[in-house]
Amino acid sequence: MRRGAIRRRVDPVFHSTPDYGVLLVALYKQTHAISDFAEFIDSGRPLTARLSENGIPAYEVGHIEQGKFKPTDILVNPNSDRILKRHDILTGRVGGLGCFAEYKKNTPASFSDNTLRIRPKTSQKSRAAFIEAFLNSTIGNTQLLRDSRGGLQKVVTQKSLGSVIVPSIGASESRLVAELDAARAERARALAEAERLPLQLEADIYRLLGIVIPPPDERKVYGIRLSSTRNSRLDAGYHHPRYIEAIRVLQAGNGQKIVLGDILRDIAGGATPRAKDKSLYTNSGVKFLRILNVKPNRLDFSDLNYIHEFVHEGMLKRSKLASNDVLMTITGRVGTAAVVSDDDLPANINQHIVRLRITTQRCLPKYLAAYLNTSLGGLLSNRSVSGGTRVALDYGAIRQIPLLLPKLDIQHKVVELVDTEINEEARLRTHAEAVWREARERFEQQLLQGNKS
Repeated sequence: MRRGAIRRRVDPVFHSTPDYGVLLVALYKQTHAISDFAEFIDSGRPLTARLSENGIPAYEVGHIEQGKFKPTDILVNPNSDRILKRHDILTGRVGGLGCFAEYKKNTPASFSDNTLRIRPKTSQKSRAAFIEAFLNSTIGNTQLLRDSRGGLQKVVTQKSLGSVIVPSIGASESRLVAELDAARAERARALAEAERLPLQLEADIYRLLGIVIPPPDERKVYGIRLSSTRNSRLDAGYHHPRYIEAIRVLQAGNGQKIVLGDILRDIAGGATPRAKDKSLYTNSGVKFLRILNVKPNRLDFSDLNYIHEFVHEGMLKRSKLASNDVLMTITGRVGTAAVVSDDDLPANINQHIVRLRITTQRCLPKYLAAYLNTSLGGLLSNRSVSGGTRVALDYGAIRQIPLLLPKLDIQHKVVELVDTEINEEARLRTHAEAVWREARERFEQQLLQGNKS
């Protein structure tokens, strides 16, 4: 580093990232910091005295997202000395680095000690939305990250937040904020539509199968006859009326009423190589699937581990995957299913997933996955789980999962519905993120260009 380039902290990490240098050139031409915009910056109080009623809402770091607050059910004393007012900006002091939200309500609220609040000066309140957007940008985040303290758990101080340099872009501020708001609204609309698609898919599947789902049965007290437990498990949960009703609904559907074992050719569970033995893992090669990789009707490779070929062909040979294998989660989130394709191979699974190989002449693998992922299939899959803090499904219980097996032409229609839903959901999510990314990029380009209006 050149001597003249060193400002504020004298440590290598502070000056190490090239992005910081680019920002410094652009931003040190500016003269204003967050402290110039703020009346004060403070932290909240520990939320110890929580109320069940007659309190005001309080926000912790987990309630803060970029540009909005998540709903909170925490109520605290309305006489707290830490009260949010409209246009205050809240962020995480510990653990929530990079998320800022402007409080836009006229009703009072409080905030915890793991957050920081910026109270804008009266003359600056009209700029609160721009300041929030700037702090949520890569440029604002980079400055804050650079000046944060701590190792794994980064901490933002009032001083470091106050020293963040704010570009001045004059009359363009309101226009850029409006563009961000429009992009955020479009993103929210597309994501909401994507969230509705699985519900519509399930309704369409039920229609094809001739199934009418009754309202959920949430009763906590019910009676069962001793005779109904014969040749079955003797526990009240297993005989909850919702399971009895699910079987009745299944019996009224169109198709054969069988159990999964009737079409099952082979079942195998995976295993996890010794986690501390790094020599068994690699950065590429054979995909090693965990629960988080199995989503309803699809495999998600966004966070993926890999194992060496010799592990795949050796200690995990029994659980090697092939095209058309149906994967099903059997612990924790029980019953989520997806089908393996040629493009997914080579791959293997850990002990929290089972590989199901079925008689494809009778049942399409994608149909089985679609059925298991419905609320009815999920309910019947979870009926026979065992365990306390971490429930699990054993092989015997898997074989006894009730299954409605319609004719192959109906199965093909179900698969077409699933494929259409997956493609449309992916399109909507891609569109949502593209709209938001492009708006943020335009915003940040204007920040670096400065006031040219």
